[in-house]
Amino acid sequence: MAVKKLLIIPFFLNQEGCYRRCIFCNQHVITGFKPAEDLHSGLEEIVSNYLATAVSTVACNVQIAFYGGSFTSLQLSRQNEYLRCAQQFIHQGLVHSLRLSTRPDSLDETTCQCLKKFGVQTVEWCAKALCIFKAAGLPVVRMGLHPSESLLATGNIVAGPYHPAFGELVKSYLFREKVIDILGKGVLDRLSRSEKGQRISVSVGVHKADVSAFVGRQRSNLGEYYRRLEDIDIGWHIDRHQRREEFSCVVDQGQLVDHCSVFA
Repeated sequence: MAVKKLLIIPFFLNQEGCYRRCIFCNQHVITGFKPAEDLHSGLEEIVSNYLATAVSTVACNVQIAFYGGSFTSLQLSRQNEYLRCAQQFIHQGLVHSLRLSTRPDSLDETTCQCLKKFGVQTVEWCAKALCIFKAAGLPVVRMGLHPSESLLATGNIVAGPYHPAFGELVKSYLFREKVIDILGKGVLDRLSRSEKGQRISVSVGVHKADVSAFVGRQRSNLGEYYRRLEDIDIGWHIDRHQRREEFSCVVDQGQLVDHCSVFA
């Protein structure tokens, strides 16, 4: 099936939320865009104009993008005003999701969860890129920065998505999503056709070096398995027949998948 094109509808914030103007950035000059006093009518007009002139929105994933400012540095009430205004188009089926520009040091887990509820979709790009490179046979030797003493010295990391185990976080995310996808399709379908209320036990077999990727950093993946596969009792075991970055699934003593690649 062909991948849908992405139609991005930009809405410029004119440096709202920015602590200062960077020397290379003057949104008032670059965009020539003046926000309407009535936010609702201003955004509605822009979205309507884009949708009216698009060749076909049926074959597109449509996003409203808040550009030209540091979105999550805005006061929360202002963020919510923008998000609620844009969310109406999602409810109408005219727009699929939202995107925004912001500073990495203005994001935390609570903020990300709030944005997600409003339909903002952020893509952790490393996971998608890693799958593409693997499929193309391109070796990936490192993800993230080497946590050397000089890098970790006070004042050297100002902001950004640094993590000492960044590559492990990416692989852990891919492992989790693949396992949930396989079990969701193969097990929950079986459960829907069985006796109501019946639980199914699953054991995931992994290479001994992939246990940490399966369970997630600080066992965070386990909570996601239990939350998103709530009718499944999920466990794991070391499977010496599996290669790295592969897994098997045993469902009630019967094999569901074997040698399933995380990247396939």
